[in-house]
Amino acid sequence: MPELHFFDYAASANCHKVRLPLAQLEREYEPAAIGAFAGDTFSGEYARINPFCSTPVLAVAPIAN
Repeated sequence: MPELHFFDYAASANCHKVRLPLAQLEREYEPAAIGAFAGDTFSGEYARINPFCSTPVLAVAPIAN
C-alpha cells in the first residue's frame, strides 16, 4: 500500500503540477478522485482533510476513516 494519498481533480492544472514530479520520481500513491464542481471539496469528510476545501491534497500518512 502506498504511503502517499493524492486527492486529485483530473482537469486541474494545480493537480497536474503534483502528478508530474510524482511520475518523474516514480513514487507510488493512492489516488482519490475529487469532483471539484460536484461539491466534493465541500463535504465534511474532505474539509477534515483540507480545511481550505481545495485541491490538490497530498497526504503522507494514511487517512483515518
